[in-house]
Amino acid sequence: MKKIILLVLFAVFTLMFTACSDDSDNGTEPEINYAYSLDQFVPEQIFADLIIHNEEDDYDWRDLFYFWFVADEGYNPRPAGYDDLDWNDMAQGYYLPTDKNRVRFPQYDSLGVGSYNVKWMDTVHAYRGVRININDTLSVVFEFNGMDIQQVENYDGVMEDAIALANFIPEHVTALDSVSLIAIDGYQQTYYPDEIDAGYWLVDSQKTIFPGLDLPGSKKKFKLLMSMQIFGVYEELEEYINPAMADENSDDWSFTFPEDLFGYDGVIW
Repeated sequence: MKKIILLVLFAVFTLMFTACSDDSDNGTEPEINYAYSLDQFVPEQIFADLIIHNEEDDYDWRDLFYFWFVADEGYNPRPAGYDDLDWNDMAQGYYLPTDKNRVRFPQYDSLGVGSYNVKWMDTVHAYRGVRININDTLSVVFEFNGMDIQQVENYDGVMEDAIALANFIPEHVTALDSVSLIAIDGYQQTYYPDEIDAGYWLVDSQKTIFPGLDLPGSKKKFKLLMSMQIFGVYEELEEYINPAMADENSDDWSFTFPEDLFGYDGVIW
């Protein structure tokens, strides 16, 4: 009986030793892949400093910006026909340094869209912009730094960079009925073609101005523009090419992922 017990114990120890030997031969511990949520790399205060606003305004100013991901060899989602990501989509993404320095967006993975999963990441560019929705169908992003700029006299009598409101209307809109401007807090104002033709967005002052028109204050100085809803007639297009996407030399802010991720929170992917 003692011999049987000794044989069993010997077999157990042999298996344990073999397993340990196999582990050491294969490189000890299996690699753990960590994913880091992207919101950690985009400080809210930086974007609050980019927007002129009242101190009592308490919004997440990142909602007014769009984010473009560019790989070190230049790959990015734009040539595939995809707009830059808004903050809501950006904040759902992850950075995986052990997966070829790739960014991943589960919400797009579930839709079978892989163009936003950029590997060998280099730089993330951020741009002030607005989302343009046409008749609740087509939705595109217009970035201010990708649009035509002209000088307009502002409310202080000083010449300032401005964008004509008419330039926010896509060219395939053939008959404009009205445009609703929507602010970051949900506030809306409706404007009609003659008002759109006369109006400008003041780039630094972050408000509208309508030279030559006597509009009430609630319409004259529309602030904190986040999106536009366009109502009218438009042509159906097989492919829409966005005319208002800023380049890497005109971003409002940018960052690269740090090599040392100490202090950032990661989750096992």
